[in-house]
Amino acid sequence: MPALACGSVMIIKASETNPLSALFLVSLSTQARAPSGVINCLIGGTEAGQTLASHMRVRKLSFTGSVDVKRRVQTASAQRNLKSATLELGGKTPVIMFQDTYIERL
Repeated sequence: MPALACGSVMIIKASETNPLSALFLVSLSTQARAPSGVINCLIGGTEAGQTLASHMRVRKLSFTGSVDVKRRVQTASAQRNLKSATLELGGKTPVIMFQDTYIERL
């Protein structure tokens, strides 16, 4: 959201295996009457991510994922225009489960 506050646009590269949460976020921005084209969603695999990381007009990246992909993102970012990259290498989707959780429903 800081990008939007500064007058920039956002491109969200959704996971190719589960793009629905990113698409839902973009639909919420449409319902909130955000101007068309301000928040965009790109769905694709490695090639789409590589294109974003190496594109000269992309000036900032934020990435959450694996160490292997982080290395590729960081290398592509540095080789083109030394864009700023925030790289989060945490675990997978943190979840808290309580004793009364119905695991069968998950």
